[in-house]
Amino acid sequence: LLLAPLANRLKAAYPRAGLEKQLSTLLVSLRTRTLSAPAQSIGYAVTNILHLLIQLDFDLQGYDFSQLSVRQAFLRSVPLPTVNFAQTDLTGTVFTDTFYSVACVAFSPQRDPAQALLAAGGGDGTIRLWQVADRLPSGICIGHTSYVWDVAFSPDGQWLASAGEDGTVRLWDTRTSQLCHTFVGHTLWLKSVTFSPDGRLLASGGGDGVRLWELQTNEPRRILRSQRGGVWSVAFSPDGRLLASAGDDSVIHIWDMQRDELRHTLHGHSNRITTVAFRPRFGSSAFMTTAAEDIENCLASSSYDGTVRLWDAERGELLHTFPVAKAWINEVAFSSDGTRFVAAVSDPIARVWSIQPDADNPQMILRGHLSPVDSVAFSPDGQLVASASEDHTVRLWDARTGQAIDVLHGYPRTVMTATFCLDGGFVASGGWDRMVRLWDAHTGEELFTLAGHTDAITCITTTPHSDGVQVLLASSSLDYSIRVWLVRFNGETLERGCLLYECHGHTHHPKAVTFSPDGALLASGANDQTV
Repeated sequence: LLLAPLANRLKAAYPRAGLEKQLSTLLVSLRTRTLSAPAQSIGYAVTNILHLLIQLDFDLQGYDFSQLSVRQAFLRSVPLPTVNFAQTDLTGTVFTDTFYSVACVAFSPQRDPAQALLAAGGGDGTIRLWQVADRLPSGICIGHTSYVWDVAFSPDGQWLASAGEDGTVRLWDTRTSQLCHTFVGHTLWLKSVTFSPDGRLLASGGGDGVRLWELQTNEPRRILRSQRGGVWSVAFSPDGRLLASAGDDSVIHIWDMQRDELRHTLHGHSNRITTVAFRPRFGSSAFMTTAAEDIENCLASSSYDGTVRLWDAERGELLHTFPVAKAWINEVAFSSDGTRFVAAVSDPIARVWSIQPDADNPQMILRGHLSPVDSVAFSPDGQLVASASEDHTVRLWDARTGQAIDVLHGYPRTVMTATFCLDGGFVASGGWDRMVRLWDAHTGEELFTLAGHTDAITCITTTPHSDGVQVLLASSSLDYSIRVWLVRFNGETLERGCLLYECHGHTHHPKAVTFSPDGALLASGANDQTV
């Protein structure tokens, strides 16, 4: 309420460059004072300057707040690359929630933006869903125990498949974000998963090869092994007759799905192949070879050798090589009309190219990520490009102009429940990060975390003992369990907390837990309509 009017008055009184210089000079003066007196002596002056810089929309990169007192600053969702907080008093300061690298992105097949979803998976084992139209969160899929390396929507958009470092393929309902099935059989990590065009099969690729799964029965259909090393990518042709796989051995294998045999091995890349992708069936046939032939099953491949190659998958012939970058290419994806592709590069810039063989330079350069770009995708309507990066963000770009549209700070750990405990001196919180956290209510300091739940925390309660000699904390979770922890013993708050026991019995998510007044009983209520 105070910052906006003050910022407006400052903007009216000073030119933008002069205003930033004045605030920077003030910071230098405050640092000089801090060196000769306690940091607390300058009160909240530095915090106020920082809030003003944010309100005035100044770029904070390179700012030096070291050895200053930045107390009770609110920095959630504020990007702070290269900002120096060394030896800074950050008491009570709220930073952005815990983020994780985003490894993969995919759009749902709906061409209507009002119905389309964007999915992203990453380092914390979760998959986030957003509505494309308003970029609001739509759901979260929790189940993988490690990195999610790939996600793919079914042709009708009803299902989402994911492949993880934990060696499992998981199938999710996109409407509810609930896990429907886990495909187990791989013995090593997985890097890729894809649906067949008719939605009847899943193909997954990883450290132990390629597996095919029947979706009607959820049973394995076949194991494909011929490549040396791990498989990083699998893709069905638009007509479903071919399956391409590639990975560590720098060779693309083209499988005939009707004859269940290997048709071609495509050589040319000089380093690991990270992606294979077929041009969409309804794409333009504008790509012409020198013989003026239309290519029915045109395949793109990306590699750590810095090139994207186009192949005739039917004949097993190389069509063209694009020297995209002098850096690793982590993924390539076609536009919905098949006339362009976008490459995710580790340098960290995404590039959009025309597939015409005379295209020597990219049509667009998508700059903005601060770390390698790991995944890219075109929206089905061709209007957007999504990119995922190790800088923990998903970015949306205008596919026509290359202009940045939005940044999805992809992995906020949403808090679902919080309660005061231990005579009001502490706060216990829990949420999507599966942790119960205990905080000092007066200083905002996190004291410890209670780890063990395998899904989001839904409710927290503590025993109501007024003497506080022994305090128990109960937490309920979407993993169907209730855990009871000891957080205070003999009048002393424990340094770590201790799990006493688990309660099982509900057949659906418990949403509420409470202790009886004497602390002898624990009651729970759940979506299975039982208490």
